[in-house]
Amino acid sequence: MVTERPVSGFTLDAKTDFAHRSVTLKTPPVLKSPAFIWLAAAITLSLTAIPISSYAKYEFVSSFGSTGSAFGQFNGPRGVAVNSVGKIVITESVNNRVQLCTDVGKCRGWGAFGVLSGEFDRPRGVAVNSVDRLFIADRGNDRIESCSSTGSCTDFGGSGTAVGKFESPRGIAIDSRDRIYITDTDHDRIQICNAQGSCSAFGTTGSALVQFSSPAGIAVDSRGRIIIADRGNSRIQICTTTGSCTAFGRPGTAPGQFNGPAGIAVDSNDNIIIVDRFNDRVQVCTQQGSCTAFGSFGRGVGQFDAPWGVAVDDQDRIIVADLGNNRIQIFAEPASIPINTGLNDAWYYRETDGQGFFINVLPTLGVVLVSWFTYDTVRPADGTPSNLGEPGHRWLIAVGPYSGNEAVLDIEIASGGLFDTKTPINRAADGTMRLTFSDCNTAAIEYDIPSIRRTGIVPIERVAADNIPLCEALVNPPAVAKNTAKVDVEPSTSPAPQAVVGLPINTGLNDAWYYRETDGQGFFINVLPTLGVVLVSWFTYDTVRPADGTPSNLGEPGHRWLIAVGPYSGNEATLDIEIASGGLFDTKTPINRAADGTMIVTFNDCNSATITYDIPSIGMQGSVPIERVAADNIPLCEALAAQAQ
Repeated sequence: MVTERPVSGFTLDAKTDFAHRSVTLKTPPVLKSPAFIWLAAAITLSLTAIPISSYAKYEFVSSFGSTGSAFGQFNGPRGVAVNSVGKIVITESVNNRVQLCTDVGKCRGWGAFGVLSGEFDRPRGVAVNSVDRLFIADRGNDRIESCSSTGSCTDFGGSGTAVGKFESPRGIAIDSRDRIYITDTDHDRIQICNAQGSCSAFGTTGSALVQFSSPAGIAVDSRGRIIIADRGNSRIQICTTTGSCTAFGRPGTAPGQFNGPAGIAVDSNDNIIIVDRFNDRVQVCTQQGSCTAFGSFGRGVGQFDAPWGVAVDDQDRIIVADLGNNRIQIFAEPASIPINTGLNDAWYYRETDGQGFFINVLPTLGVVLVSWFTYDTVRPADGTPSNLGEPGHRWLIAVGPYSGNEAVLDIEIASGGLFDTKTPINRAADGTMRLTFSDCNTAAIEYDIPSIRRTGIVPIERVAADNIPLCEALVNPPAVAKNTAKVDVEPSTSPAPQAVVGLPINTGLNDAWYYRETDGQGFFINVLPTLGVVLVSWFTYDTVRPADGTPSNLGEPGHRWLIAVGPYSGNEATLDIEIASGGLFDTKTPINRAADGTMIVTFNDCNSATITYDIPSIGMQGSVPIERVAADNIPLCEALAAQAQ
């Protein structure tokens, strides 16, 4: 199977199958010295990184339901719970019934409007005890119903102010000892009951701690703490069974702020899942109130219309009653992998033709380095001078530390350079980039660039699958046999990597490279064996400085990047340079392409190469000696080279 993938001005045939290799890796103990001058400065900046806006690491899994009264349809889905066999229990406030559904929407149910046991008047919250008995807050009847999964019910409560009586109960939860926790909403209190309806209570009306304003959802964590959506106060209270409480949150739209919080659940790590109803989103919070959010208003996947209930299943999937859309949506944390050098590659976003990313993991430096070759946010005026490339070119370099599957990087804008010239470079921090890997082939980049007041999230994937086996083997060594890629990581005892004479080009050369004399410029090299090509990105500058006052929103007006791709044989690759023009930053805009010269890359060994260029449009030819930024991948290169010889 062959898939068309647009890559930085090229359309490559990216085959989905890939060659497997057996290599022995040795981890070098020493840093490459010196590395990029600009890289060192950027690493210094990363130590004082400003966190970017938080976002929840959950992705849409599936949904089911539509408006109606047949099984599998909903009218006013409110409460959600999950029983011991994974069935999703849903209450419907308009259909006045309960449905038990599989996660693909195969449902059965029972119930009707009325006052008899097994009948309901606008039911709300639902919870399941240790023997799969359902407890339902029957709001309009001011009672709690206890039902079997087939609809055989009893009830307790009724209208009144005494303990054990209720006024419009909304939320319900059950702890590991089968104690029942109920938000007695119109009495602004919490009741704790047994299955027979013997109860205690705490709380009064107000905004101080242990006071409530129309409390809605309720949950109990693994330590028995009671977590309450204090809806009218737009906050969350965390209380003991004796009514000692703390709180977080206030009205607003930022993470950790709420507008009518409704359903509450806790996951296996005691994270608090909150339906932020009138902000049309879900927030995931720590017990201390550090929150992230996902969702927005709408009918699309991952969007909500006044959602109400939430539950968490035994896989920690978040199940949301999307009230206004009469459906159930399911979300999960994406699979994640620890960052490793198998992720070093060319990456792209399918929707932004002519733009792309080069990612390099540098373990000896403890950082990830990302180059994003893109465009300004506004097209340069017609006639804006440009000798090399086109005046809209921009590139962003970001670098910073990583942990687990995530790296938080500082974006740095370099300005003042000239193409392949030893000119002074000025640097300025300009925002932050968060890189999160879901697996060995998919990731997301979230950016925040204050100078242009732009934030966004870009899903990315590899250009080609060549390095996936290496990534998988580094993530999970026991899976080597399945992936047919053998990777043995051993500490190196040699003081420095040894050169391999007559080097054949291999994927161990995939890395960030630089020329010591041209500060603020560099190269990303990717060998793609399944395509039989080498891909080079050269981030550089125009040959002439733009005039003072030349407009530039993103980056600086002198930025240029060259992309070259072509076949390789032995230690040499002959590449075509192509100039892409017409794009806009992170935007689906048409791209024009024009061939503009050639580039020859000749590798002397695993740590040094020469790039020879010929660019007719500017009448310039030259030769640039390059070396790696860091020595991390030299052992891999040497092992692959020895294997090929």
